[in-house]
Amino acid sequence: MTNNTTQPRIWPNRSSTFELPRLHCYRCAYEWFPKTLKAPKVCPKCKDTRWDVPRPLPKLVAVKG
Repeated sequence: MTNNTTQPRIWPNRSSTFELPRLHCYRCAYEWFPKTLKAPKVCPKCKDTRWDVPRPLPKLVAVKG
């Protein structure tokens, strides 16, 4: 993929163009351009419904010594 974060999209029968954002899955690190303006429900690669939610950081446990 290219380093661009948006991709120009031209719709048929319309004279205007607009930019679609590059989406990123926090679960499998897949990046893609959406086909529509609505946010997808699942990641197209891993099919996870929480693709847009970052994983929580693991809690660190203090070692007593």
